Amino acid sequence: MLKNNLTFITIMRYLLVILFVLIIPNISAVIISEIMYSPNFDENYNEWVEIYNEGSDVNLSNWSLCGKDILEGYIDHNEAEALKNEGGLILTAGSYAIITDGGSGTEVYSNFDVSGLALHVDAASLCGRLSNTGKEISLEDNQESLIDSVAYSPDWGAQDNNNSLQFDGEWCEAISTPGNENNCGIEEIQEEITETESPEIVEDSNEILEEVISNEIEVSEEIEEDVKKELTGLSIEEDKPENIELSIIKLNPKDIKTEENKEYLGIESYAMYGFVSFCILLTILFIFRKNKFNKNEFN
Repeated sequence: MLKNNLTFITIMRYLLVILFVLIIPNISAVIISEIMYSPNFDENYNEWVEIYNEGSDVNLSNWSLCGKDILEGYIDHNEAEALKNEGGLILTAGSYAIITDGGSGTEVYSNFDVSGLALHVDAASLCGRLSNTGKEISLEDNQESLIDSVAYSPDWGAQDNNNSLQFDGEWCEAISTPGNENNCGIEEIQEEITETESPEIVEDSNEILEEVISNEIEVSEEIEEDVKKELTGLSIEEDKPENIELSIIKLNPKDIKTEENKEYLGIESYAMYGFVSFCILLTILFIFRKNKFNKNEFN
């Protein structure tokens, strides 16, 4: 009996280790962070999608965008479709990657200031082309599990102005930043500063006073001498416009992009699958152990 219990406990330990190994690596924090769907350049070669890794290092081998495999590097359309920037498929923690067209290549690296890991899809275009009327973009891992998805709309902006759609806690339109921190928050602050009226400079009060005194003397010659002296002796302290310091608060998209996007990561679904698998295995082992115990009693 004791031997059976020890065997059961040993098996359970092994199962827990296996479940831990299978589930934990699949819990990733990679999100779709920027979309260029309407560039000012030829749309056939200048669309791109940016992804951002909020968690630990992730191997993107066998990952896919809209069902098409993600491959390392980019294909340069301007140089006989040469494969460049083969930096591997490891997306390190806190870093960005730019995914471009496959097929005959891209012109993104010639027309945009791009940084980050270079990737492309095993297809002629991204998601069958990023339509100006809207599109759903999906990112899947090597288990074909949905990691993130975005269904953008032209109502969000970034159409025909070379801006991009960026995620900073929520989606917004801003100047494109491929492979760099998004800047929606900075753009909003700059717009507020532009719209704020500049302070009016107050004319020197001493000059105004002298003009008033001169006019008064011309209008009335009967002003007494002591009043004239009193008026001409007046001096009002010069009003100097206060210096207005405007400080731009730079919002850190790495902090913004954490809470509201967790619903896209599928972490809860992984945990649920693991728990269900564990319960099934536990039930099977319990039945097996019970049957064996009953046989021992009859014997």
